[in-house]
Amino acid sequence: MADALDVGAFAIDDISEPGDQAEDVFTFDDIPGIDDKALEGLLWNMDMKELSKALISENADIRKKFYTNMNLQNLQALNKDMMDTERFTVFEKRNAQRAVLEQIAKMANVRKRLENGYPSLENFANYLLTRNSDSATNPYGIFDGEATVIRFSEHKNGEEILADIERRNAEENMGNIAIPNTGIKLINFSLCPRCAKVFSYKDLSDYYANPKRDARYKNMKEQFRSDTRVYCHDCGAYFLPALVVSDGAPKSEQQFLCRIQTMDAIEDFYGKRGTRVLSRNKKNMLLKGQTRTATGIRNDVFIKDMEAKPTLVTNLLQYTPAKYVMNIIDGSNYRKGDMLFGAWQ
Repeated sequence: MADALDVGAFAIDDISEPGDQAEDVFTFDDIPGIDDKALEGLLWNMDMKELSKALISENADIRKKFYTNMNLQNLQALNKDMMDTERFTVFEKRNAQRAVLEQIAKMANVRKRLENGYPSLENFANYLLTRNSDSATNPYGIFDGEATVIRFSEHKNGEEILADIERRNAEENMGNIAIPNTGIKLINFSLCPRCAKVFSYKDLSDYYANPKRDARYKNMKEQFRSDTRVYCHDCGAYFLPALVVSDGAPKSEQQFLCRIQTMDAIEDFYGKRGTRVLSRNKKNMLLKGQTRTATGIRNDVFIKDMEAKPTLVTNLLQYTPAKYVMNIIDGSNYRKGDMLFGAWQ
């Protein structure tokens, strides 16, 4: 049996009899070997009724693998469905298991496309339509839902795909932004993941100016600060907008920095000019409670100061919530009290 972590490369069990399976077929018995993060991401969108059929009478290791990677809400729904599930045939159970395996394979293939680049615009668009902004396996690592700018993956067809994205952007009037005095462009490619409705940059800006009230936030001020999603009024889905960064940064410079590296590099750049910014300026630190714990950093840097360093501009935009991008571009970010990379996690 091949390594179960490479499930995307496997054929899916066609629910044949046990003795008839090929060696490289990925079956339900291989579930315990799946990467936890891959399974956790899958379970956000799993139909609990189907999963209940797939798990009934399965061995403890398989059930435990699912239970330990589920959030409380899904776990409660699954337990209820397993108790309420009426009698069903072995064929129905096998079909349910096959549906689970197909979703696992789909998740693995999405992750591989993210790591290896996109062979076509269709695949890239499919990723945007299938990603789950609430999933623990989203491609933004420690930034979770805050990083709403996607850096286009390097790929042998990258230039052609980027040209296709720009073309579709123009055809559907999504809107893009050129950063003055740099080779950087932000190309909007925002599609609702449920109904595929196209959102122009104006649509995004209008929504952020008047977002749908979300009861999970105690007030609108907190929601304005923290929520970077967009709500689709057509189908009721929330999603993260996609802004593809096309940059002209010199290839000799390091182009992919993490959040802390980006902050350090910007602070060093300003420091050489005798200016303290971001965390080096204590006035920017937002402190909370008696312990004075840091909960965020005000963004007091300006793109016009960094025109000679397009790599820093690109990385700053990469980790900036889309709702704040225009403020950085027009220089109003500090006056409006914007936070660096959104709220502190």
